[in-house]
Amino acid sequence: MRYRVYLIVLVLMSIIIYACEDHIVSDCETVSPPEQLRATFRSIQDNVFSPTCAKAGCHTEVDPPEGLILTSGKSYSNLVDVQSNQSILNRVEAGDSENSWLIKKLRADGTSGMPPVGRISSTVIDTIAAWINNGAEED
Repeated sequence: MRYRVYLIVLVLMSIIIYACEDHIVSDCETVSPPEQLRATFRSIQDNVFSPTCAKAGCHTEVDPPEGLILTSGKSYSNLVDVQSNQSILNRVEAGDSENSWLIKKLRADGTSGMPPVGRISSTVIDTIAAWINNGAEED
């Protein structure tokens, strides 16, 4: 009987290890940044907002949370120098990431974090902060 328990545990551990080797990411793990991510608006739109935020049930043009649309062509005008519906801060305060609501939400700094399931890696957040600190230009 004891042998069977050990065998079951060994099989389960092997499955878990094999899944990790295939880079299967759970909803709770942090997703690594794409290699092509740069501190430019276009790169952030293409590599973060579009694939992570602007999908069904999230920040699309259909009933977006807090009125924030992050689809391509709409996100910049919904972010930069626009006051958040949840704070006195602007969603993006050009030149000042520490006082940008977007960064506070991504870091869960005194508020609930975004996205609601899983987390964006600190490298991605730092890249977005660098874009903001560099003036949050639309390129």
